[in-house]
Amino acid sequence: MAGKLIPFGYLARGSQERLTQLMADQEALLVDIRFKPHSKRPEWRQMALEEYWGDHQRQGTGRYHYLGELGNVHYRSGGPIQLSSPHYGLAVLKTLLNRYNIVLLCACACYDTCHRKVVVDMVREKYPDVDIVLEDVPVAPAPPVAQQEPLW
Repeated sequence: MAGKLIPFGYLARGSQERLTQLMADQEALLVDIRFKPHSKRPEWRQMALEEYWGDHQRQGTGRYHYLGELGNVHYRSGGPIQLSSPHYGLAVLKTLLNRYNIVLLCACACYDTCHRKVVVDMVREKYPDVDIVLEDVPVAPAPPVAQQEPLW
């Protein structure tokens, strides 16, 4: 049976506490899908994540996996979302989902405009048996509705 897929953006409010809650599940694996696993915030850099989750609470097996093939090559330019190597990345992700519940890591606070949504949509289409958990995922606010004059 496939594991759960939980998209997670670390720039969202309360992210460190939320990640700690998600990773309390001993079957959870933090999968970093940033194109470049670097951050201005040192605790979210690849080296820090590997150091903390790499062997945290599990002897000999890491709980952090970098999967840059699902990273957005246009993350800096603001161009359209383009995954680095989606076919390979999805195959690796599916293999990991056969064993773990995946916390899908990116920086973006807003799920709707992040490449995590593209990845989740691709997983949903290609692997419909995967349980996708979208609770607590910040989404873009709905656009304001223009006030209309009464017709009569």
